[in-house]
Amino acid sequence: MPTQRLALSAVAAALLGLASWAVIGRPGAGVPSAAEQTRRVVSLSPALTELVYALGAGERLVGISDFTTWPPEALKLPNCGGAMNPNLELLLQLHPDLIVLQGENEKVRSFCETTGKRYWGRRLDTLSDLNAVILGLGQTLGVPDGEAVWRKLSAELAAVRAAVEGRPPTRVLVCVGRQKERLAGITTCGGGTFLDDLVTLAGGRNVFADAGSLYPEPSLEELTARAPDVILDLQPEVKTDPATLDRLRGEWRELSTLPAVRNHRVVVVTENYVLVPGPRIGAIARHFAASLHPDVAGLWR
Repeated sequence: MPTQRLALSAVAAALLGLASWAVIGRPGAGVPSAAEQTRRVVSLSPALTELVYALGAGERLVGISDFTTWPPEALKLPNCGGAMNPNLELLLQLHPDLIVLQGENEKVRSFCETTGKRYWGRRLDTLSDLNAVILGLGQTLGVPDGEAVWRKLSAELAAVRAAVEGRPPTRVLVCVGRQKERLAGITTCGGGTFLDDLVTLAGGRNVFADAGSLYPEPSLEELTARAPDVILDLQPEVKTDPATLDRLRGEWRELSTLPAVRNHRVVVVTENYVLVPGPRIGAIARHFAASLHPDVAGLWR
């Protein structure tokens, strides 16, 4: 199922731990810096692909990863797999100056060390991480727009925060992935994730914020005990016709005792960027805020 595969890919990247990078060579007098030499970039992360374009360096990309959906011009580039299953043969053929990805990946690191490729990785779990990644990626690429990109995103997030300020927080379950056509294998988000950050910013309280892991898989009994008032069922790229949305909402009737189900507050979120901590993060925050506090929806129409 595309939704669950994307969710599990994001989870795997998050669990890989702190990232580091290797730079081959040091600039000297009269020698172009590493940033100036970076003209061919492969991104093994949808979020980093979007950020490279947001930083104005999209023309340098020569390869993308699985689950990339935006911008449209990126989809014309060769797909090099993902951080967990990189196509090393294609990576070699593309002759990149730099490979960027989320988190640490021993397979990619070993490939870069063996072939002399530059490697840049950072964890991208939280909004604070996103700030650091934008600034660091801009510096690595030698572009001046990092601070401007972050200021724009910060302003969007601040507007959402201001719109819901002072309201009692709504208890929220975020379903990141589940089995097709049933309530099984549910994955949610815990504290320390950008989705948890966005729920809080949008005037909610994540009922699994204290789960102790980034992307826990609670039982149906645990879901019942947490009693969310709103369920955000993240289903990127599913069909948005009324019949499909009704079916997805209806699958939650199995938990009819939940306040969210009883009060018809199961929100199916189909936007393809909802699991991507990139430059469209403000749109996710607005969507969450409108779902939790419907009266603010008109502010962004």
